[in-house]
Amino acid sequence: SSGGEHDHQASPTAHERLLMRRRFWLSFLFGLPIIVMVALDALGVRLPEAVETVAPLVQFVLATVVVGVAFFLWKSGARSLLRLRPNMDSLIFIGTAAAYFYSLGLLVASWLNPDRPLGELYFESAVVILVFIILGKLLEAITKGKTSEAMKKLMGLQAKEATLVKDGTEVRIP
Repeated sequence: SSGGEHDHQASPTAHERLLMRRRFWLSFLFGLPIIVMVALDALGVRLPEAVETVAPLVQFVLATVVVGVAFFLWKSGARSLLRLRPNMDSLIFIGTAAAYFYSLGLLVASWLNPDRPLGELYFESAVVILVFIILGKLLEAITKGKTSEAMKKLMGLQAKEATLVKDGTEVRIP
């Protein structure tokens, strides 16, 4: 399903596939600027000072949108943890929440004490993981949908009746 616990056997509906496609594109569009900023910084490309000043806040806002889009994963992961039945969503929740809240903590600490150096933010780590997981879930939904459609077509080819030969006489039965 699209939220909560995932039934990995059920075939997603067209609505669920559309919802996952929207989630992917939203997370990708809001996550891409963070990834570009961090990649440019890693390559030694300096952003204009005005952009550098607001970059941490921009990362926070964009990452928060991505977390909101992917909140169904956090919800599922947290539920599984609370039930003491951790699954892959639990691992995703722990890793991305740790990166997000650690970065948020550094950001708040720097706002409270402007003389304190900001340190390394990891919003992009949470974003990249969530975007790729949502992409994987989208691809899974598309594949399951196609498999389900193929199975239905195959079942449609099934014979509606059979011919039974009994004592040399042919009898049609359902």
